[in-house]
Amino acid sequence: MRRAGETGPLRVLFRRALPNLVLLGVSLGVAAGAGEWFLRRYFPEGGLIYRLHPRYHHTLAPGTRKLFRHAPANGGGRVLVTVNSRGFRGEELRSDPGLRVVVYGDSFIEAEFAPLPETFAKRLEARLEALLETPVEVVNAGVNGYGPDQSLRRFEDEVAWLKPQLAIFVVYAGNDFGDVLRNRLYRLDEAGSRLVDGGGVVSVALRREFEEVEGRTPIHLFRGVQRLLRGRRHAAEVREELLPLKLAKYLPRSIQLCRKEYQEIVVQGRSPVTELLRDHYDADVSLKPGSPPARYKRALLEAVLGRIGGMASAAGVRALVVVIPSPIDVCDAYDVKVDPAVFPDYEPERLSREAATAAQRQGLPFVDLFVPFHAAGADRLYYHHGNDHWNAAGQDLAASVVAERVVAEGWLRSR
Repeated sequence: MRRAGETGPLRVLFRRALPNLVLLGVSLGVAAGAGEWFLRRYFPEGGLIYRLHPRYHHTLAPGTRKLFRHAPANGGGRVLVTVNSRGFRGEELRSDPGLRVVVYGDSFIEAEFAPLPETFAKRLEARLEALLETPVEVVNAGVNGYGPDQSLRRFEDEVAWLKPQLAIFVVYAGNDFGDVLRNRLYRLDEAGSRLVDGGGVVSVALRREFEEVEGRTPIHLFRGVQRLLRGRRHAAEVREELLPLKLAKYLPRSIQLCRKEYQEIVVQGRSPVTELLRDHYDADVSLKPGSPPARYKRALLEAVLGRIGGMASAAGVRALVVVIPSPIDVCDAYDVKVDPAVFPDYEPERLSREAATAAQRQGLPFVDLFVPFHAAGADRLYYHHGNDHWNAAGQDLAASVVAERVVAEGWLRSR
């Protein structure tokens, strides 16, 4: 029987161990904090830089960071992508920009696969400053998955405070005809001649996906454990030995998707948007140019470009359209090639030519990169092995061509 005032052996042991337990807890906390800081700084989570938006469906989230990893076949490098407080990729905007240019576009312009100095926007900035011998700021307004319709709406919202001397709207010929359809922001009226609101809304399932990403724990250490647990399944999904089989089916699959999208969006009038960040080749416009889907998509893109021209004119801003060709079309030996025997109507220049001609008909000056890219040997200007974006050489060549045109036309002058 324990007498009053006596302490049990377990309590004695606990009291003796308490200082060590406190020290251990503090040490673990400091280590976890240091590890969390290190992971946030150098290995930020890759899925948190996009947010839903009521007017453009999605946009870059201000102040976020992402680590992009190249596949081993493309060098296996890593790129840290940072978004500034205004929602543009790169550093903060200058308080005194000198001459300001804003570049709107999709993943080619956001360029998460390229270090910031190698991006088209930064290469254009450097070349313009060298040619004009005056400070120039080129704002990177690219967002992965964007079409010219989303760029139009951002320009409408931002032109008043950005006050650019020049706005460049980049059209990726490989899938922007389809983007303006899939986004459902606009459609053609019954007569097929006027642009009207498309009524598109983000689907419930897609909204849930974004909300789940935003609601995940901000603790990077926990995410690391999660990635380890699902690593085996992910590795099976991205095995490189499966890539050739996937690429071999790419064109037939793209044709199927084009048909399905036209049927659901134009014929049936479905408004939910089910995909924002992944696109596919505009196989109907390229391979079956006389089909109803191809004709509709060409007309819709031209109507969007016409609205861009009107908005820019009203704002007193010069607008330039830059057309980037698909590597499927401009390269001589790309991963995916069109067999003319199977698709006799195919012309490599068609997608780029159609986009450039649409801009021209709407009174917009344009730069079509198909000819300079092909002349320079386009195979060396793009990544391969499933990544269809331009590399550092492609972005630099494009910046050179565009800068020379801008300077020659005198589109940038001090106010």
